[in-house]
Amino acid sequence: MKAIYIDSVNQTVEPVEVDGSLANYYRLIRTPTNIMEAVYPRGLAEGDVLYVDEEGLFNGHKTGFRIGDYPQMLMGSGVIVGTGDEGDSIDAKSSLDRVRAAVRWRYTGRPLDK
Repeated sequence: MKAIYIDSVNQTVEPVEVDGSLANYYRLIRTPTNIMEAVYPRGLAEGDVLYVDEEGLFNGHKTGFRIGDYPQMLMGSGVIVGTGDEGDSIDAKSSLDRVRAAVRWRYTGRPLDK
């Protein structure tokens, strides 16, 4: 299925194909603990969800991003997919250009500040 990958290490936002498996999501978001969180920043297309490392602030990620008006820094990388009527993953509907414009990158070799 079509997804949007937010790669904080390389500071890119690119389209990707995902198979919908948890292993695929874990690999993309680079979570060492295999725990992910769904966040819903304003500005994504209706029904889209952004998956990130739930423990990103604690897992030693040195890179992260903010997206739109979402109030927290998201450490690590993220993947955006759509959700169907039954809660299943489907193609992302968000515009690649809109997501690129909404992302602000962060490298932290020091304590996080606002």
